[in-house]
Amino acid sequence: MSLRGHGESWNPGFWRMTWLTGLVQLAQDVRCVWEEVVRREDGRLPVLAGHSSGGGLAQYVLGEGLIQAEALVLCAAVPGFGAMMRPFVSFPRILDNIAGVGKRGTYICIIAGDEDKLVGVQIPEMLANMFRDTVKVLTRTKNVDIAEDAVQDKKMETTEKGCSDSVYGVQLLVFEDAPHHLQNDVHQNEAATRLLAFVDALG
Repeated sequence: MSLRGHGESWNPGFWRMTWLTGLVQLAQDVRCVWEEVVRREDGRLPVLAGHSSGGGLAQYVLGEGLIQAEALVLCAAVPGFGAMMRPFVSFPRILDNIAGVGKRGTYICIIAGDEDKLVGVQIPEMLANMFRDTVKVLTRTKNVDIAEDAVQDKKMETTEKGCSDSVYGVQLLVFEDAPHHLQNDVHQNEAATRLLAFVDALG
């Protein structure tokens, strides 16, 4: 989806977009589009994916309970724990609004490129671990059932074009020689293939 001021969507103009359009307004755009998509899909929840600041927005709308998604994909995303700013999401509330939690092995996919100069690899790794730690707590405090294959620690799998692991239902994919906008770069086909494999595994 493209939000106001992006793509072919309504452009409010530079000053209005810069000074009068904030996270709350963009989150409402997502909610409106999401409700229409769910309606057209006869109530079935789609997978929510976001890149960079869009990934931060994806975490925000789930954390605020504005939408529910079947699963979550974060590509080189601004982390909800804030990095150099204050945390702006609640990770337990994000998980509360992902329908796939407890139903299957993996329900969050975090993608990074090891040549990303904006986000890097360390921040996506920290984000993945934040989600995993939250799942661990939920399994103890809220009796959240997690599929056995998701709980088991799995060694980092290395391929020709990167590496991946999947622990506590959270998959981390790191693409070798990939920049911040890896979906628009030479790695786009490999990234799309791995993303489709993640979605197909949702059933």
